[in-house]
Amino acid sequence: MAWAGFLNAVDGIGVCHHVGLTPQDNWTQPVIVDLATGKIARPLPTVPTLLNEGPGGGFLADASGHHLVFIGSGLGAGGLYRWTIDAGSPGLEPRPVFVKDNVGSAAWVPPVAR
Repeated sequence: MAWAGFLNAVDGIGVCHHVGLTPQDNWTQPVIVDLATGKIARPLPTVPTLLNEGPGGGFLADASGHHLVFIGSGLGAGGLYRWTIDAGSPGLEPRPVFVKDNVGSAAWVPPVAR
């Protein structure tokens, strides 16, 4: 399991990669990790691609710890996805939603006051 980021003050996100015989067979299993024990608290739905890791990749949670963005695989850039995780309903999380292709990194930005 590879570390992918903090979800909130008590949980983190880890990912397990499965490399298939072809790129279409690749998938990633994200999991919620209990920061106090380092153990997997629960798995999340699989993502049908390998996720980028490192400074521009991985999962980035918003301040509430319920909304994530991440970059899917690509050559230098990948698809941007958003995902809402409901901590009160384990196992019922919807799948990630594709937002835009060819994105190099993701970040949460506070809304601009008008």
